[in-house]
Amino acid sequence: MKGLCIFSVDLDDWYHVGWIAGRRSTLLKSSDEAKRLYSGEGLRGPTMTLLRLFEDFGVRTTFFTQGEIAQEYPDLLETIIAQGHEIGSHDLHHISPNVRSIEKFSEDVTESVAIITKITKEKPTGYRSPNGEFSEAHVNMLQELGFKYDASVYPCVPIPGHYGRPFAPTQPYRPSRNNLSKRDPSRQFTEFPFAVVPILRIPGGSSWYLRNLGLNVCKLAMRSQLRRGVGCFNMHPYDISDRVPSFPGLPRHVFKKVGSEMLSLVKSLLRYLEGRSVFVPFSECIDEI
Repeated sequence: MKGLCIFSVDLDDWYHVGWIAGRRSTLLKSSDEAKRLYSGEGLRGPTMTLLRLFEDFGVRTTFFTQGEIAQEYPDLLETIIAQGHEIGSHDLHHISPNVRSIEKFSEDVTESVAIITKITKEKPTGYRSPNGEFSEAHVNMLQELGFKYDASVYPCVPIPGHYGRPFAPTQPYRPSRNNLSKRDPSRQFTEFPFAVVPILRIPGGSSWYLRNLGLNVCKLAMRSQLRRGVGCFNMHPYDISDRVPSFPGLPRHVFKKVGSEMLSLVKSLLRYLEGRSVFVPFSECIDEI
């Protein structure tokens, strides 16, 4: 039996990268500052490339967008919806929830939902945290706001200064309100964790790991999760852009292999997953949990 593969996309541009802005310790005060200082390709070109690639491989998935990106590219969201994909919320701006009060978080997410709903005529039911930095309080607030799922947990060894919940389930689950690493089967809310390599808990479910750790690590992580039911991977349009600017002070690994080399890696991974899974958006997996 084939597993369910969710090959999701965060509609982030290069200047949303957490090493540049949006976290407690970054090179610049805001992504707006980076956008003003440096030019790039923008989201339209690489996103359309991804949409064509997904059509070739029969991929239907979830695109998470910030409210600010939805306002800048409303026609792109309409195209994504028209091609059978789901739109989820990636907050209002690419700022980690942990650097805001819970009240501000609620306001921002509510505004992002209003923006997305106005454009797509569909209210998003899923959320992904910018930078993967969030807490139980944020997930509890998402449920209060009407969301049905979150897709932000990395059930991996801790990555210093970033994320990592080494004891969290590696398959979709109903999280406890008090501890995201524990289950609460009675809860009507689903957490979708990123794919990790079994036992070692090395992350392999997102594009940074594909670019830096290599194709085989991501194959192993996805294969192990698909055999158990659901495998979750994530990438960004800037991963395949040939026009990501050089940025002083940024570690080399941040944009390592972006562009045509990464596009080739994505094609190879999709080719590998194609015969082992059915590609679906997050919302279509909830009833399977």
